[in-house]
Amino acid sequence: MRKETWDTLKEAFLDNKYGSRILLTTRDKSVASHADPSCFSYRLRLRTKDESWDLFTQMVPQPQLSQDLKRQAEKLVRRCGGLPLSIFSIGYLLSGKKVTTGELSRALEHINPYQTPWIDNWETNRKDLSPNLGKCLSHFAQFPKDSEISAKRLVALWVAEEFVQKTDKPLESVAKQNLKHLIECNLVQELERKHNGKVLSCGLPSALQELWSRPDSTLTPDQRLPYYFVQMDTISSQRHGDKPGKEIGDFLRMGIASGHLLHLEVLDLEHIFRPHLPRSIGRLTRLKYLGLRWTYLEEIPSSIGNLVNLQTLDLKHTYIHTLPGSIWKLQNLQNLFMNGIYRSRFAPQQRRNFLDHLRGNLLQNLEVLWGAFMDNDSPLKDALKLLKNLRKLELAFQLDLSQQNELAKSLVELNHIQTLKLKSVDEMGRPKDIDSNHLSGLINLSDLYLFGRLLKPSIIVNITGLPQSLTELTLSASQLSNDPLPELEKFYNLKSLSFYSGSYIGKRMVCSNGGFRQLLFLKFFLLHELEEWTVEEQAMPNLKRLEIRSCKRLKVPFGLGNLKSVREFKIEDMPEEFKTSIEKKTKELNWGEGDVAIFTDNIY
Repeated sequence: MRKETWDTLKEAFLDNKYGSRILLTTRDKSVASHADPSCFSYRLRLRTKDESWDLFTQMVPQPQLSQDLKRQAEKLVRRCGGLPLSIFSIGYLLSGKKVTTGELSRALEHINPYQTPWIDNWETNRKDLSPNLGKCLSHFAQFPKDSEISAKRLVALWVAEEFVQKTDKPLESVAKQNLKHLIECNLVQELERKHNGKVLSCGLPSALQELWSRPDSTLTPDQRLPYYFVQMDTISSQRHGDKPGKEIGDFLRMGIASGHLLHLEVLDLEHIFRPHLPRSIGRLTRLKYLGLRWTYLEEIPSSIGNLVNLQTLDLKHTYIHTLPGSIWKLQNLQNLFMNGIYRSRFAPQQRRNFLDHLRGNLLQNLEVLWGAFMDNDSPLKDALKLLKNLRKLELAFQLDLSQQNELAKSLVELNHIQTLKLKSVDEMGRPKDIDSNHLSGLINLSDLYLFGRLLKPSIIVNITGLPQSLTELTLSASQLSNDPLPELEKFYNLKSLSFYSGSYIGKRMVCSNGGFRQLLFLKFFLLHELEEWTVEEQAMPNLKRLEIRSCKRLKVPFGLGNLKSVREFKIEDMPEEFKTSIEKKTKELNWGEGDVAIFTDNIY
């Protein structure tokens, strides 16, 4: 609908505040504000990866699909870019038919990037894009088509590339806001998100990418993306074997020696198999972002300590066991991602000299330290309490109880910590005792993950052991024998609660009347002893998502119908009897016919 159309029609609708309501739908947001400047305008968003698949399987039941056909169908749905109209279109084409490779190929031909919704949406939004937003959007051209990109990675790259406008807010916050804006404009598809709404991964709808890049596009030159948009599949494609790593090493070595790469600010080698990093990489002193995730590198040169402007160093999914001691020289480093699975650690230091160096405020700007390992020889034992700006910390440790007590004292001094993941393990990676009784002093802590046998389970019986600021709590291998729910429901801000393997070894759990009033997400996973779960009236009145996985002894929860706000119920790896009983019970409750999406591993 256009403005002129509404102006013609509006005379037929009396504005007397009585009678029926009018729902106006339009692809042009200016029409909505023109019709009623004071009205609430709701922007329909693109669907996520899971939501898109859910829409598709409502029309094409998944039992028809073999594993190979399912992969092809998922690719087909991904090509719809989260646009419900496109998903329903291919669903109608396949509905009632036997799904074959040929039918899926024919459906793929009906996905037209030049559909009116895509052209209209781009035409509506392009004039509102600021130069900085345009650069952020253009950056998606650096990734292979249909890529699923980590939101964290994008934010760090945009900050390093200086695509983010400088304001009085932290650059990372502005970058996140830019991503949110592009998603709200349906120019970027949110592919995966947490239960709290946080974007985990995203991508550019393939239809938009084709619309901008094809030479035969119906768009005029000024309607195309006015910055930079070309296919980068050849440069950005994943390559395997030894040769790509050597080629990258030769390229870097020659580029640095010739001086052509000395102004480089971003070096992202994600998924390049073991790139050879020359010692001369230390000459790239303007580098702000070094991405080595999924490279399986075994070491990095000590000259990395010369990268004085480095802000992000990503070493996740590498085989780097020990970081060079020069890492402590990176005074501008803000994000350090290490490989926690491989016990990535800081190199041991001579304690006296090291402490003298630390008094020079080394790594003083570090905000994220993720995947680090600490044992008795780790210099991090002395350094941790000096990293005053840490906001997110994931730490695995192999320490005795007296050493854990010292660690707890260091943690309490980190006043800005918001996300904390602690794992107490032995030399084989198995859970050990964990002392978490000092965490109540972390007044800004909102997200806590604890792995290990709780030294004094009384922290669950006595909530003074944990901060009241918690909104997300995950327990794993805690070995709790008493039902923790009666005490945990006193955390009035809690919105997410997950019980992982071995966290609770009792047989019964009860959510009492009026408990967990803010809880949105609840998960039970690998609770082998759990048999009964009771939900009393008015318990968890705002729960939106419930997951039950691999709890083989659990019977159908008593009082399931009291969860009146649930919108998604996922069941995986449960006995057939449980799934059959749940299906029967949810039919009695009219779940699955209304607003509740029910997933079992039969159809999901």
